Amino acid sequence: MATLQLTDYSNSTVTSLFVKFKNCHYRATSYSQSEPRFIPRASSSSSSSQQQQSSVLKLNRRHFIAAETAAAISLSLTPLIAKSEETLSEWERVFLPIDPGVVLLDIAFVPDDPNHGFLLGTRQTILETKDGGNTWVPRSIPSAEDEDFNYRFNSISFKGKEGWIVGKPAILLYTSDAGDIWERIPLSAQLPGDMVYIKATGEKSAEMVTDQGAIYVTANRGYNWRAAVQETVSATLNRLVLIWI
Repeated sequence: MATLQLTDYSNSTVTSLFVKFKNCHYRATSYSQSEPRFIPRASSSSSSSQQQQSSVLKLNRRHFIAAETAAAISLSLTPLIAKSEETLSEWERVFLPIDPGVVLLDIAFVPDDPNHGFLLGTRQTILETKDGGNTWVPRSIPSAEDEDFNYRFNSISFKGKEGWIVGKPAILLYTSDAGDIWERIPLSAQLPGDMVYIKATGEKSAEMVTDQGAIYVTANRGYNWRAAVQETVSATLNRLVLIWI
């Protein structure tokens, strides 16, 4: 029988939602600064069959939303990250060595080594794990520290041992050895907008997207980029507005 348990900790700012269905566990965790409140606990036990049916109906209405919420949470805006060893298993919190206010933006693991991964965020944050996410350590990349910029690393992607990182202000990092050494690739100042996403597609190849809707592809480690669309989304919208006026 399914069991729904809501717990509120009066001396903590963490509120957790637990849902269990047979052998599957879901847990969604939220953080709030509101005053402590107490939420009643619902269980599957009942003194009569009518109460049991009512309890089951309530659970059926709620368990789908709870399960979807738990599945959607992968990165937290607090110094915590959730991890799971297998699908539908219970999630656990992993404490991260980052400063308060850092926003985590992307995560990727090396395909050839699922224990080796990187976590990106604001304030030039790059964390690295080599034990499947159990522990994370700050990673320093000298090629990204040459200038007095506080980079916001937006996206990371791997294909084999080749990896890419893009950020704001405009910065592109490339590795061919699973992240042991990151090389900074120069970018043209004529690229429209800020880079928000990159996808490794093959040997020395990647696709990159800017916040203006421009899409570029490279096949030579990022030294040359070719436009994949004739014009950016922003340019198209501006042109349509002018035509309408």
